[in-house]
Amino acid sequence: MPSISRPIATAFTFAIAFSMAIAAPVPIDATPSPFTDTPCNVARGPLYMPSRDIASADADDFCKQGLAEARYNANDPNEVVFRVTNSNDPLLGANAAPNCASAFGELIDSCNGNDPVYNPSNFKYGGSKTIDGWFYEMVPQANNPPVN
Repeated sequence: MPSISRPIATAFTFAIAFSMAIAAPVPIDATPSPFTDTPCNVARGPLYMPSRDIASADADDFCKQGLAEARYNANDPNEVVFRVTNSNDPLLGANAAPNCASAFGELIDSCNGNDPVYNPSNFKYGGSKTIDGWFYEMVPQANNPPVN
């Protein structure tokens, strides 16, 4: 029977290296940002959201709700799911998350944003982050168009 430990170790090593490669860089500033650990979904990934402004408006609306998850713009290219979870109290919703608007703002504007070479249309690919026991996630739902 063949051993499977080598492929698993290789896949695990790739996953670690890949996740480290897509993390946002630490800003060069004397004041550390709470958002330096932002794991962004990779530009040109399988799912995207074409409108930054719609993503921002949806995130602002979501942060005012008492929901832990909400889907916006169903059956539209700008369809997106927002999720918030508190590690100490999973019943709390987005309106209780103190960094909700700034966390989603960071995921929207700092993940793959305004890159004229790899993302000239400024599409949004989502991502996730954790701040002070709160987990924030933005997951676009539209299939990314093929590269021409």
